[in-house]
Amino acid sequence: MFRVTLKSIFARKFRLLLTTFAIAISVAFVAGTLVLTDTLNGTFDRLFSNVYDKTDVSVQGTTAVKSAQGGPRADEASQISDATLATVSKVPGVRKAIGLHQGIATLIDPSTGKAIVNGQAPTIAIGVPDPDVSTLTLTQGAMPTNAKQIAVDRGTARTHNLTVGESVSLLTSDAIDVHATITGIITAGAEDSLAGATLVVFSNDSVAAY
Repeated sequence: MFRVTLKSIFARKFRLLLTTFAIAISVAFVAGTLVLTDTLNGTFDRLFSNVYDKTDVSVQGTTAVKSAQGGPRADEASQISDATLATVSKVPGVRKAIGLHQGIATLIDPSTGKAIVNGQAPTIAIGVPDPDVSTLTLTQGAMPTNAKQIAVDRGTARTHNLTVGESVSLLTSDAIDVHATITGIITAGAEDSLAGATLVVFSNDSVAAY
């Protein structure tokens, strides 16, 4: 029986080769998918652990508008009022409650004149973070203090050769054309960027206006 089996296999060497190749390719695809999925999960777990390392609870407004895919759009979420922030601050056990201004701002690469994008990663605009609750760290320069200044994440700065003191243009979610000077470079904990997202820090007054 064994000799018959071997004879049958060697009589169809090409079929054996194709079958072996198909099995190897299938295993490689499955292994690659598992590795990629695990890498992405690890990246986002590490990202959110870094971002919310100093935060116990995040309070958000209800979503006013949903995206085409059905998910919430952060730039269209209803705002939390000062009264709500004051109420949260008075909850027993709350040491500090901070309001966060967040939106969308697209940087324009000064060397190419094109929008800085990284695949499907978002372009996030926030106000100057409070060091007591934020893990965003200033690594170079200073945080912005007026509407003509911004800070950017180190990943974007390195990729597009952006430096402190350089003038750049931005487009906000309301299509407002902003011209500002980079005053600082920041990181998200130990990460150069938020999973590839472009992060722009405005002064709190200006980000609220934009």
